[in-house]
Amino acid sequence: MACPYLEPAHHSTIDLVHTFLEIAAILIAGFWSYISYLRGRTFKLRMEPSIVGKSVEVGGVQFISGIARVKNVGLSKLPIEQTGTAILVSDLLSPAPTLEPTCVNEGFTLVLEVFKKHTWVEPGEPIEEVFMLRLPENPERVALKLQLRLVVRGIEWNADSIIDLSSTSK
Repeated sequence: MACPYLEPAHHSTIDLVHTFLEIAAILIAGFWSYISYLRGRTFKLRMEPSIVGKSVEVGGVQFISGIARVKNVGLSKLPIEQTGTAILVSDLLSPAPTLEPTCVNEGFTLVLEVFKKHTWVEPGEPIEEVFMLRLPENPERVALKLQLRLVVRGIEWNADSIIDLSSTSK
């Protein structure tokens, strides 16, 4: 004759092990998902800034125009911080003549506000802003350097471009 009170104990042990294994599987799957989320670069802050420009001379007055662009290639809505976000325009000046290769000197820098109308950038959204300005005369200027500086959540992204002044149209 079998003991009736051993049967339920046997089933509860199997149920307990089954429940423990289910909980362990759920925890392992959750941990794996979390690690995959953290490793996925699309969930990190990712911006692609770019800037281009050209120079035009009209009646002896030099102007530059350009387009500053940024695209949010991540999956998070990103706020643009105006403090630190700007376009910098620098003169690249001819160095003294030598027989050795030398770098050009960087001179006067003008700072322009950019993306003031955009307080944030949605995921996948490209934004752009055009600009045009008159340059002061500088006979030593051989080119211009444009820099787009974008600050989001304390992180800085930069893009640079050179404007060749030898192709200035009149």
